[in-house]
Amino acid sequence: MLYKSDITIKDVIGDFGSLGSHPVGICRVCRQDILMIARDRGVNSVTLEKVVGNKVKGYITIDNNNFDEAIKRMNAIPSSANKLFASNSYWKIFEELGKFKCNP
Repeated sequence: MLYKSDITIKDVIGDFGSLGSHPVGICRVCRQDILMIARDRGVNSVTLEKVVGNKVKGYITIDNNNFDEAIKRMNAIPSSANKLFASNSYWKIFEELGKFKCNP
């Protein structure tokens, strides 16, 4: 079903109760899991929204020829790393191996 598909994950919204609903970023563990599933299912590419401070900054597309390298680099970041450091490192990997498109 996903084989040879281009997958886009966007419009991820967090409900903050009385503070309202806002766009939220996809967690670092989920980003890695998404790539692993995409690789295993033969997906062509994955596009994720890059959200910073509850604002959509753009989209990053990573092609299947870079899935293994991205996963390898993510695995090299220690699980004990500070969450913000690890999250930013994961985005850097996506930006280095993918294509960033600014939000219009």
